[in-house]
Amino acid sequence: MVLSEPSYKGVGQAASATSKAPVAAASRVACLSPVRACPLLRLGLSSCGLAATHPGLEEAAAINLPEAMWRLQLIPGIGPWTAAEVLQRSNGAPDALTLGDLHLPGHIGYVLTGRRDLDDTDMLQLLTPYADQRHRATRLVLLTGRIPARREPRAPLGRITRL
Repeated sequence: MVLSEPSYKGVGQAASATSKAPVAAASRVACLSPVRACPLLRLGLSSCGLAATHPGLEEAAAINLPEAMWRLQLIPGIGPWTAAEVLQRSNGAPDALTLGDLHLPGHIGYVLTGRRDLDDTDMLQLLTPYADQRHRATRLVLLTGRIPARREPRAPLGRITRL
């Protein structure tokens, strides 16, 4: 499959051979070829009905991570969290770290430091040694299975008839 020139007027430029190299390298490590990444991104966009209204988004599979994140965030309702999640799955981006997640900083902080009260800034500082591989480091930490203990017992289920 050959990627066409961008048809999304005014948004970035065509992906050059040098900007395709990091995505291709990341795709190889993630066992996902750039040829396969583009259909995955297209499938996700078409299921949301966005492929027809934003035709240049397919090219996010072949451009560098910051530009791909920026291009996805042009769609109303897609922020940094969603863009990172999409690029993790479609491109196998090793550094597309999910920021703004409610539980992720607490889980990462608990496993690496024993503290559960971390925010995104603290999590980024903890993951500094893993620059360019932060998403993969996060996945490995989560695969350990260690999670913080619950703060309180589960609340009893109420009866829906009493609402």
